[in-house]
Amino acid sequence: IETFKFLEINEAAIEHYGFSREEFLKMSLDDILPDKEVERLNNNKIVFDFNKHIHKDLWVHKKKNGSLFYAEVTSNSIEYQGKMARLVFSIDRTEQTLAEQELRKSNERFVFLSQATFDAIWDWDLLTGNLFWGEGFEIIFGYNLKTIEPNVSSWTSHIHPEDIDELIKGIYAVIDSDETNWKDEYRYLKADGSYAYVVDRGFVIRDANGKAIRMVGAMHDITKRKTEVHHLKLMESVIKHTTDAVLIT
Repeated sequence: IETFKFLEINEAAIEHYGFSREEFLKMSLDDILPDKEVERLNNNKIVFDFNKHIHKDLWVHKKKNGSLFYAEVTSNSIEYQGKMARLVFSIDRTEQTLAEQELRKSNERFVFLSQATFDAIWDWDLLTGNLFWGEGFEIIFGYNLKTIEPNVSSWTSHIHPEDIDELIKGIYAVIDSDETNWKDEYRYLKADGSYAYVVDRGFVIRDANGKAIRMVGAMHDITKRKTEVHHLKLMESVIKHTTDAVLIT
């Protein structure tokens, strides 16, 4: 722990990092770290008491060929050959870490998009049934996002009873096919007890085998347009069937 030189390594370390045993035993921990991680290590030397603490953290490590990977490192203090040392276990977590980073970016994009539109943006995990809403959902329908259960049942339970069967049939027809785009128009119950007419569009995300795993989309309130069309048709009907003189100015 004074020099951070390697005292012993196993065959798995030799195979994964690419250095021979002889090379490893001439190296220190700094030699398998990129520059930014060396700086981080030096800062940790000041903060942590390496004689007492058990450490578990994610680091970027460097192989002999120069390639980098994310290593989950767990270490604890031991005495080895009369010296205070650290027994270190390193597990390659690159695939998992990159997937988590991409998920965070995707979630950030979802949040930013939901803030940039008045539509109700939604994100449906088809594997778990979890359904998340953007801020537009609260603005349009009046529900408090903090009190809404993040599942698909919280959505379907507010769809007009006359619309629900055809809607569910249509959306699962797309999910169970090889198509990616879905669109429907239906009535959705608002917090004040009235129904809003909405156009809902969704995009199906599939895995490498074509299985639907996620669906994202947006609900757009068309109640005003629907009302205007209804009034126009009503007026046309009145004009058509009345015997009185009608003037529109």
